[in-house]
Amino acid sequence: MLTNLQNLLVFYILTTFLISCTVMDSGRSDVQWLTFEEYPYYSTMGVQVGQEFELIENTKIWSRGGHNAFTDIIFFDDYFYIVFREASCCHFSEDGKVRILRSKDTKVWEDVAELIVPNKDVRDPKLSICPANTLCINATARQPYSIFTNTNYIHQSYVWNSKDGVNWSDAKPILLRNYWLWRVRWNNEADQAYGFSYRTGVPNYLNLHTSHNGIDFTTKQYRIFDAHRPNETDLVFINDSTAIALVRRNLDANSIIGLSRSPFLEWRWEELNEKIASPNLLLLPDNRIIAGIRFLEPEARTSIGLIDPVEKKITEILKLPSGGDNGYPGMILKDDELIISYYSSHQQRTSIYLARVKLTLDSQ
Repeated sequence: MLTNLQNLLVFYILTTFLISCTVMDSGRSDVQWLTFEEYPYYSTMGVQVGQEFELIENTKIWSRGGHNAFTDIIFFDDYFYIVFREASCCHFSEDGKVRILRSKDTKVWEDVAELIVPNKDVRDPKLSICPANTLCINATARQPYSIFTNTNYIHQSYVWNSKDGVNWSDAKPILLRNYWLWRVRWNNEADQAYGFSYRTGVPNYLNLHTSHNGIDFTTKQYRIFDAHRPNETDLVFINDSTAIALVRRNLDANSIIGLSRSPFLEWRWEELNEKIASPNLLLLPDNRIIAGIRFLEPEARTSIGLIDPVEKKITEILKLPSGGDNGYPGMILKDDELIISYYSSHQQRTSIYLARVKLTLDSQ
C-alpha cells in the first residue's frame, strides 16, 4: 500500500505531466514585437467627466440574497442578462450559486434561472456569446481544503451553455483543478475565444487558454506571468491582431498591463500607477480603452478608468455610487450608453446595482 506521502508525490507528478501536455503553440520564431508607443489610441488628455461620461441613472435591482456580488452583464437575443453570485451571508459562505436575471429595457428584471454545483461555492460568473448563437457562462467553484493542495480551498472552473438564457446545460468542468478562468473574450480573426486563468495555489501565475466553442479549452501559454501573485485578468482585442491585458496583483503591488500581437505568444508587461481589482475592459469606438474596476486606494470604490498604454497609467474618470464591500462590474456599450452592473454595500446590505452612463465621444 502506498503511504500518504507517496500518494501526494504521484499526484504531483501526474498533475505536472498533464499541465505540460496541454501547453500549445510554444514556438516563438514568428512573434512580431509591438511597443506600447505603437499602440493606435487617442490621448487621455482633455477627458471631461460629466461631458464625455455622464452618470444618468443608478438603480438597485437585487438584494434578496444574504450576500449578492461578483456581477456580469451581456445583451443577447433582445434581452439584457445579468449574472452574479448569491450566497447566504458573505464572501466565505460555502453555498454560493449563480443567479441569472434578464430584462428587455433594464427597468424591469425577471429572475430566470440559478446555477449550482452541489456542495460547492460558485463564484465570479462571466457571460459570453459562443458559436451557434449560444449564451455561455464560466465560473469557478470552490470546496474546503484538501491535503492535495497548498491553498485553503480546491478550485474548479466550469462552463454552462444555453440557447434561450433560461434553460441551461449541466456544469462542465474545464481546465485542471486550481486554475481559475477569469473571463472569455472572442477574437473574430482567429475565430477563437481567449481567456487567462490564474493558479490559486503556490506558486501563483497566469496561463492563457483558447477555445473554438467556448466550452472546450486548451492551454496556449503556460506560466505567462508570475510576479507578485497575478490573478484576475481581462483582455481586449484591437482589430483582432493586437491584445491588451489588465492584471490584478496582490494588495502590495500595482496592477500591470500586457501587450501582444497575434498569434499572442509573446507579451510585454508594464506596471501601472494603481492597485485595482475585478478588471473589465472595453474598447470604445475611438480606440480608447476603458475599464470597469474597483480602485483600492485610498478607499475601495467601483469606477470607470481610462487606460493609457503609452503612459502606463489608469485615470479614474467616473466613480459610481459605491462603498464598503463593492466592485466586480460587468459592462457593455449599447448605442451611446454604457450599461454597467456591479455590487456594493454602501446602502447596508450587499446588493446588485445597474448604472447607465451617457457617452458623448469626440468625433475626431
